[in-house]
Amino acid sequence: ENTRAVSFSGNTFGGALSVEGGTASVKGCEFKNNTARYGGAIHLGLAGLEGKTIGSMKLEDSTITGAVATARGGGVHVYNANSTKQTLEMINTDVIDCVAPDGGGIGLFGCSNTIITGGTIKNCSADATKGYGGGLYIKSGGTMENCSIGGNSAGNTGGGFRMDAK
Repeated sequence: ENTRAVSFSGNTFGGALSVEGGTASVKGCEFKNNTARYGGAIHLGLAGLEGKTIGSMKLEDSTITGAVATARGGGVHVYNANSTKQTLEMINTDVIDCVAPDGGGIGLFGCSNTIITGGTIKNCSADATKGYGGGLYIKSGGTMENCSIGGNSAGNTGGGFRMDAK
């Protein structure tokens, strides 16, 4: 709670934080200028554990700025192949100036239990020639309420956000 994670670099998953099992609760934290392959600042999940409980996270009253992912999910990356046991809840959290080839701000891949309430996703970008979902790329489903999405860009489709059907 109330922590700053500035300029961390993760090898593959989560430049500042990777949740791969168990439960994490993050409140009032700042993630700034973090980098990784998946989830420049935060990664939730782990490939290869389909159908198992692989982590849940509540991210509240926090800010993610300037995060970069070289694969997916500039600010936040969530992955589990069609898990119904994994949950991401984001409350009043801002994702700003983040970059990735797909899902510049947030990339959700296979986590249908996602709830984003309040907060802003702005000035994020996906690859300028073929990227999907500059602000948000959802490939699973979820719920969004009272969010602000603006100033984002993607080279292919979904400058603000893109949602693919299952």
